Amino acid sequence: MIKIILFIVLVSSSLFSKYITIATGESTGSYYKYGKLISKNIFKNNAKVLATTGSVDNMLLVAEGKADIAFVQADALEMLDMFYKHSNKKASDLIEVIGTLYPETLHIIVDKNSGITSLKDLNGKVMSSGGYKSGSSVTASYIENEFDIQFSKVVSTPIAKGLELLKKREIDVLFYVAKSPSLLLKKYKNIKLLDVTKKITNNSYIQKTVVKKGNYRFLDKDLHTYKVNSLVITKKGFKDIKKVAKYFNISPTNNKLTSKSNSHSVFDIPKNVLTKYTNVYGNRALVRMNFIDTHLESLKKEKTLTQLKEVNEIVNRLQYDTDLNVWKNKDVWTTPLQSLGTGLVDIEEYALIKYLFLTQIGIDPKKLKLIQKDKSFNFKGENNNKNITLAYFHKKNKPPVILDYTKSKKHIYKYKNQFKYNYVEKSNSKAWEKIFKDNFNHKDAEIIMSRLK
Repeated sequence: MIKIILFIVLVSSSLFSKYITIATGESTGSYYKYGKLISKNIFKNNAKVLATTGSVDNMLLVAEGKADIAFVQADALEMLDMFYKHSNKKASDLIEVIGTLYPETLHIIVDKNSGITSLKDLNGKVMSSGGYKSGSSVTASYIENEFDIQFSKVVSTPIAKGLELLKKREIDVLFYVAKSPSLLLKKYKNIKLLDVTKKITNNSYIQKTVVKKGNYRFLDKDLHTYKVNSLVITKKGFKDIKKVAKYFNISPTNNKLTSKSNSHSVFDIPKNVLTKYTNVYGNRALVRMNFIDTHLESLKKEKTLTQLKEVNEIVNRLQYDTDLNVWKNKDVWTTPLQSLGTGLVDIEEYALIKYLFLTQIGIDPKKLKLIQKDKSFNFKGENNNKNITLAYFHKKNKPPVILDYTKSKKHIYKYKNQFKYNYVEKSNSKAWEKIFKDNFNHKDAEIIMSRLK
């Protein structure tokens, strides 16, 4: 009897070991269809084809060993190292790239009569790039950060619905990554694509390309834009790589992973926290974090004045909004993860995030102090007593450098008695860093901040 049970266990184990999972995308998308084809033609319909929310989920499923094969937009792989930095692993330790399925083109779509002619015209506009965890949202977010675009609103909706909203003028621009020419766009004539020629520096997988005017009826000349490869990836050591590569006629040697340094950074966050962050706030917030992380890493060896200036500028890219609008409470001290997730911050959050970033890149926390300016300097007429900013004191009893949220959103300046101020809180790096890495609860933030005396 024991031998029979053991035999059944061994057979079951053998069958389970042959069970293949393929992570694709939405069940109506092309990736899902490719997954079905792989299951049918390579694994005789014995593979499980898993519908997912897109590239970021797919790469994590493979890295975690929960999927054997997946389809991803290459630019999403730029973020995989972030998830595993805390455990000192790189993307190349976790997944393998079989090769390129096909290149996909970024379409930056606006109404023909909108008056929008370049990316700089998108500031203050309403944007959509598919669902909040779509592949298009990844690429759109890299463009947003590269060109320092500040949208007034981001609408999360499927691409087809986004095109209808664009037609109704309910959104101003739609970012859409797809194989060109896209059948979805072929019928349109009253739209246009924005031409962009600058090389992207913040993602090595995004490359320049040209869309020929014959691809769409609304194009009257060749258009410069970006492309990103659609990749087939597998978990590390997957035994059927050659079968999949042969089926798609792609070479495993044509695509190499580019991994970043595993050195400590501001965003050395445990994977479970980072996954929760992405699930709550989407790909756009994840790309924002990745962009800032890369920028901060590059500042660690710079001079102090450069560090102050650059950190002030990069944090000031976050958009100002009141706690009442964002959190339905007129006075909330949010965690840095909440602030970076929404991309919307109040005055005290500007100061606290600058403090956190500066201490993480080597500035002495004893030289940084939160100050409260007099009411005459309230920002945008806020009727409260916060009006908090960050000051850097290079030497004791010497005028500090003020890291403010100014109209230009960029400049630091030397204090010359422009206003009166009091010290509000003494910052505490370990306490604030704890809530940054461990949770999203603004009530915990308020409790910890009340102890920073």
